[in-house]
Amino acid sequence: MIDYCQETDSKMIFPLPYRQSSPFSIKPTNETTGGRLSMFFSPVPGDSSLVKSAWDTIHQTEDPEVAEEARRVLSIIRETFLSFQQLGFDLGHLPPLRAFNVDDGSVLIEWIFGDFRIGFGIEPNSEDSGWYLVSNPLCHNK
Repeated sequence: MIDYCQETDSKMIFPLPYRQSSPFSIKPTNETTGGRLSMFFSPVPGDSSLVKSAWDTIHQTEDPEVAEEARRVLSIIRETFLSFQQLGFDLGHLPPLRAFNVDDGSVLIEWIFGDFRIGFGIEPNSEDSGWYLVSNPLCHNK
């Protein structure tokens, strides 16, 4: 039994073998991947609308070590986002991440939702870096 067919650029169609059902739907995408996505190599790292604005801001960060750590955080988030997309999850509704270069040389990366925000503070002294989750009281009553 054939579950799906994969069409290639050459217009050849190859049947994929039958797979056991899983708790969520996995549909083939119109892209070819080989192996696991690498957070350390990405041909166009800021191409995702999720991280593009933040990635552009990081290019203006003066401290190269702070900038590198901020890029690493964004790459991890982007890789996770892409992995979920490849599994068929619709994440198009997620707001983009924002980054801010702060006067003290640190970078603040925030993901702002309606009732809460998640933030990552990248400090020049890495021991002072951290993350936070801030929510309003409406979030606690749901």
